[in-house]
Formats: sequence, C-alpha cells, structure tokens
Amino acid sequence: MAQPQKFGDDATQLCCVETNKEHLEPFDLSLHIRHGFGVVTIRVTHAMLDEQQIQARLPLWQALSDLFLDTQLCDAFMEGIARIMDESGLTIEELWSVYSYEVAPVVYMNVYSFVGEWAGFDPDWLRTEIVRNLRDRPRRTRFWTLFPITRCLMLGQTDDDWKKLVAIVRRRRNERAV
Repeated sequence: MAQPQKFGDDATQLCCVETNKEHLEPFDLSLHIRHGFGVVTIRVTHAMLDEQQIQARLPLWQALSDLFLDTQLCDAFMEGIARIMDESGLTIEELWSVYSYEVAPVVYMNVYSFVGEWAGFDPDWLRTEIVRNLRDRPRRTRFWTLFPITRCLMLGQTDDDWKKLVAIVRRRRNERAV
C-alpha cells in the first residue's frame, strides 16, 4: 500500500491513499478529510465492468444521462428515471457512484454548451464513451469527482434533479416495503 500523501493546512487536511497501481485493474481510493468537526473518510472502490454488467447498466446510463440534457425535465420524466434507478437494484450510494463516476464525466459538458443535446444521447455513443472513460481514466476521473470544485462543475447543474430522484426512489422503495 502506498504511503498517504497529505494536502492542505492543519485546519483542513486531505490525505489520499491509492492502493492499486495497475491502470486497468480494480482500484481502491480512500480520502480522509480532517477538519474542525473530526475526520470524514470517503472510500471509492471500483472494478472494470464485464459485458453482462455493462448490459445491465445501459438503461441506467441512458436514464441518468437525461439529467444532462439541455431541457427541463417534467415530473413524469423524473418518475421514469426514478423507476429505472429503483429497478436497477442498486443502493442509493451505488446509484450516486454510477451518476457521478460513470455518466457525469462523459456528458456533463452538455449543460454548458450553447447548442447542447436536448433530444437524448445516442445509446451506442453513450455506452462507448462511458466504457472508454472507465477503461482509460478510472483513477483521475474518480479522484477529481471527489473534490468540491470539480464535483460542482460536473454535478452542480443537475444536483437539484438528483436530489428529487433520490427522494422518489426512496419513496418507491418505502411504498414497496409497506
């Protein structure tokens, strides 16, 4: 295991430990953030997806990419995205990981474009770009997504919609549990 690298001052200290140095292998990234209220640890573990996992993820990737379209999403559309999220069987934390580490790095620039995509991303293009991004840039993409400035850049425009989706998914799951 690599020695922690420390960033920041005594008030706020960021300590990063990355354990697997192989570019295409699974990796484990832990961030320990120390501030006046204690230490917060963020742990991200990710392995490359096999073909079966990719096929299972496709509807979720397509649904979550709709958050980054150059259009306002109506309630019925949000319900549809939430249904796909719910049916994926992933936890809220796993859904956030898919949203922020798999989908957002590929499509987030669309919300900043003057002529952004508004009808929907091509599923083949989306699949190819997400898999390529996961294969070619796994550490960098995930590492930078953990920092507030870059996370805000990638997710800030869709954060309110994400929160609504999480509330809908939780509501659906609670209704099923009753």
